[in-house]
Parts: sequence; structure tokens; C-alpha cells
Amino acid sequence: MNPQATLLARQPIFDREIRVNAYEILFRGPLDEHAAGVLPRNATAEVAVRALLDVGLERLVGDRNAWINIPRDVLVGSLYDFLPPERIVLELLESIEADPEVMQAIARAKARGFKIALDDFVLNERTAGLVAQADYVKLDALGLGAEGLSAAIQALRRPGLRLLAEKVETHEMFQLAVRCGCELLQGYFFARPQLIRSRSLPNNRMTLLRVVASLQDVNSSLEEIEGLVRSDVGLSYRLLRYVNSAAIGVLAPITSLRHSVMTLGLDRVRVCVLVLLLTSNDDKPDELVTTSLVRARYCQLLCAFHDLDPQRGFLVGLLSAIDAFLDRKLETIVAEMGLSEDITRALIDHDGELGLVLEAAIACESADWERLGAMQYGAHTLRDTYLSALSWSAQMQSSLLH
Repeated sequence: MNPQATLLARQPIFDREIRVNAYEILFRGPLDEHAAGVLPRNATAEVAVRALLDVGLERLVGDRNAWINIPRDVLVGSLYDFLPPERIVLELLESIEADPEVMQAIARAKARGFKIALDDFVLNERTAGLVAQADYVKLDALGLGAEGLSAAIQALRRPGLRLLAEKVETHEMFQLAVRCGCELLQGYFFARPQLIRSRSLPNNRMTLLRVVASLQDVNSSLEEIEGLVRSDVGLSYRLLRYVNSAAIGVLAPITSLRHSVMTLGLDRVRVCVLVLLLTSNDDKPDELVTTSLVRARYCQLLCAFHDLDPQRGFLVGLLSAIDAFLDRKLETIVAEMGLSEDITRALIDHDGELGLVLEAAIACESADWERLGAMQYGAHTLRDTYLSALSWSAQMQSSLLH
């Protein structure tokens, strides 16, 4: 099995301040290239772990730690042994029980410096022995519900053990898990809007939204674009900083706004305006920006396989979580921006060719391998596109946001 064909995705693990503490790395074995994208039932665990080493931690998680699912055979056989213990949390699958061989294997891992997490944990007589050796316990917030989560936390709480609520899908569940004592949280609550009746946008964000809408007009002249950019001081500053950054690589410093617009071109101006819009709300987590940028680049790259305009794909991906940024209904935002029909359909209903590209990006980030398999993409396309999107997002955030 070629490790380069192994599919992977990362999912953030947050602290109580919704800052990324680590990423869980999810693997799936390669697509069967000879069976129309059919996915095998199980990946070989050793190959999955080696795929992580092949790609590189830095490329996948930056300076964060990585959590990796470990089945019993990998744990007992110490097949994870070549990974750096200071960067890795071994996440033991829920099927692992506290038999003598397992307990010895956990002791070996901890002696090497690895941290141990118990995935989707249910306390019973066959698993109770694992808790004393665990550094983290993950609890299924969605499956347990409010009362079940609270009861499980009370039963497990002890000094030194950190509890993580997973499958946290709403802001209400996030707040409940924090109140109950969970230090870490995982789920897509951060990408959901907190809808507030009659909420209006601050003037600066409304101005940016209008600038974005105006930039969709292919007939806009450079003079008109310059005027739009000049209307927002923050945008003008960031454009100048970006055009002089390493990401562009110009030979001499550029100090003129008009020269910046001409150097960047309409597409990059659009990117800068959108990123400024998405980052103009300080109470939103940085990971929401990352998610939007990764989706945008992923959609842009996949458009090449459909003969679609890559910039339209980029726009769809970048706007796909704008409701979470602005805490308003997506339909309302799209209507205010005056977007084209195909982009509107893609964003609201995931319909049309652009909608399918967005579906692929979301399926990849959520590790929905079955959905990806049904889309007829090759394994190398999916893998390389995702890794490229992660790298591009990191570079873009470094250039524009810091």
C-alpha cells in the first residue's frame, strides 16, 4: 500500500477560550483507483501512522501537537515508536480494554514520554483500569446529552486528568461542557452562527461587505477598485503590507495604493478584502479564518478538474462560513452582496458544479471519506489538494494577519 495514497484530515481541539490546543489527525486508507473511487473498509493502522511521518507534522499541524487514533495492535506492537513523543497524543480507540497486555503497553508508551487519551470513553469494569493511566478522556457530548455528560464528568474527575468533550455541535453545548468542567472541546460549534434577532452589522463591516459585492463586477476599472479600497483605511494598510511581503516577492518596496492594486490584480484585492472582512470581529476564533481559507483554496484547486473558473470556486469556499463570522443568516448576507445565481446556489444549497466542489471541501475537512469516495476523485488529487490548501492558508495568514 502506497502511503502517498493515504487520505487524511485534521480537526481542531480547542481550549475554553476557543484557541486551538492541538489537532486530531484522521486517516483513511487509499481509494481503490481501479474501482471508481470505492473506499476499502479499513485502513492499515501502521500505514496510516507512517503516512503521518511521510507528510510531516509541521505541514499538518504547524507548532501544535497531534492526536492520533491508535488501535490495540499498534499500541501493543509499539508501531508508533518512531514518532516524537513530545508532539504526539496517542488516542486509544474505544474498543481497547484494560487487559494486562494493554496496561503494559500503556506503561511503555508513557515511559517514552507519550501522552495517552481515551477516545469516546465509556466507564465500565473492562475500561476502568485505563483511567488511572490516561492523561485525557474524550466524552461524546452529542451522544451523552446534557445530563449524561455532566454525570460522566463527575464520575471521572480526578487531579491531573483533563476531560475533552467531543462532537460539540452548538454554542449551547460548548457552554454546558465548559460549565461542567471540560478543559478541551472538539466539534464544529465554532463554525456555526450565533443568531441574534435584529442584529445589525457595524458600519466598518457593512462597508467591507459592500466593497466585496462591488468587486464581483468584472467590468470594474482599476480606478474604481482603488476608490473602493481607499474607502477603508485598514484595508489600504493591509494591501500595502501584503504586496510588500515575502508572499509576493516584489523587488522594490511599493508605497502607492494604486501601484499595489495594479501589482496584485483584482483577484488578490478580492482576497485581501474578504480576509479583512472575516477577521474584523475579534470575538471569533482564529480557526474559523483557517477553515475558510483552506476551503477557499481547496475549492479553487478542485475547479481545475471541472473546467470551472477557479476564482469563483475560491469565492464560494471563502464565503462558506461567513454566517458564523457575522452571526447572521447566510441567505441574508448573500442577498446583501448581490452574488451571481450559481454562487448563491452553491453557498445556500450546495447545488450546481460549484456546490459539489464546496461539498468536497467540507467532506475532506470533516473526514467524510464515504462522501469523498462517491465524488469520483482520485486519492492523490484529494490528498495533494488538501495538503496544498493547508500550506497556502498558513502562508496567507502569515502575510495578511500578523
